[in-house]
Amino acid sequence: MFFQNRGKSSKPSRQQELSIRWWEWAFSEPSATNPVLDRTGEFAHRNQPQDVFFLAGTFGTQEMRKCVVPANTEVFFPILNIFGGRFADLSDPFPSPQLKAELDRAPLEIQYIESNPAKVTGVAGNPMEMPGTSVIKSSGYWCHLEAVPAGRHHLSFAGVSQGFGVAVDYDLTVAA
Repeated sequence: MFFQNRGKSSKPSRQQELSIRWWEWAFSEPSATNPVLDRTGEFAHRNQPQDVFFLAGTFGTQEMRKCVVPANTEVFFPILNIFGGRFADLSDPFPSPQLKAELDRAPLEIQYIESNPAKVTGVAGNPMEMPGTSVIKSSGYWCHLEAVPAGRHHLSFAGVSQGFGVAVDYDLTVAA
């Protein structure tokens, strides 16, 4: 199930803001400790903001990760996403996608989100190879969970479009 939010406005929505913040988070770690390249989840906690917990997708691989999520915290993650420069046309980056996201086998809402241009800052050696400050736009399919109940949970998400695919399983422990 997914909802397409393809409208644009001068004021970004919460989801548009989170998609840009997610990229800033992904740019904030060098490759050796970057959560997107992490195979186990050991780096999932790196540079997490206070108000939301970001989970990582992959660069086209299948991964199984474990991590602890703080209680009463929003969770936000991409299924399929891409970024480009300020003037990039990201209006249809994933034609006819096949998308799935489930928490404890219950389907989750997947939203298409296209952001306005915004500044992000990356560290040297990040896997996107963009150190320093850049203006980017983001586009893709994302999940936003208001809060996950305390306890152990299984999160599974996957997306495929034009031969590119991502599949991630998380064993989440949400603190009480």
